[in-house]
Amino acid sequence: MTQPRLLHGILELVSVAYANTQKAATCPSQSAAFHKGQILAYIESHLSAADLTPTRVATALHMTPRNLHYLFASEGETVARYILRRRLEESIRALTSMPAAQRTLTEIALDLGFGSVTHFGRAFRRFYGVTPSEYRRGARQPPANALGTVARQPASQEESSA
Repeated sequence: MTQPRLLHGILELVSVAYANTQKAATCPSQSAAFHKGQILAYIESHLSAADLTPTRVATALHMTPRNLHYLFASEGETVARYILRRRLEESIRALTSMPAAQRTLTEIALDLGFGSVTHFGRAFRRFYGVTPSEYRRGARQPPANALGTVARQPASQEESSA
């Protein structure tokens, strides 16, 4: 009588374990979405840090850089490119806000995590087709397709320019 109970117990454990693996199969997408949310939140909260790089993001979130890039692959751009794009988007806000009119381009560049005003100016021109000074003087709206026409940099240059 104990053998059928034991066998029944083992079969029940196996079926529960199997059911849990079926549930786990749906979790990777939820887990990936959770991690992507963490990645984006970390980048947004540290956007002004000059040393914000994919490696720093990965280290802060306790993952490998490879896993970070894997999780970010569905975004259609690299982590470094995303950081650069977000900084440039914030620079548009900074250049067009009233108090920013009193700030120098160097202050804006450094506040947004660019290493120098030169790097900021080159990246801005590459993305928007005008310099930050020209934009501030009158070209208030970047071309609608400015981000789509950016010349692609090799990945090694992208990471160093973010």
